Amino acid sequence: MGFVTGTIKDQKTQEDLLKIFIPAVPNPTTGFVFLVKASQTIDPNWSVEEALKMIVSAGIISPKEIQR
Repeated sequence: MGFVTGTIKDQKTQEDLLKIFIPAVPNPTTGFVFLVKASQTIDPNWSVEEALKMIVSAGIISPKEIQR
């Protein structure tokens, strides 16, 4: 689970990449940032609260399904 924090353009391909912050468990104030093509991501349509519950609980608490 990660959070899109913005976009950045790849100069070589001229493609827009998503900047995605993936929080560490159980401390969501630390984590990693990845640059990813939008086509390689899935938006589960969860609220920020639902996503944070999943992260802090290490995946134990989560919505029952992903809505695409």
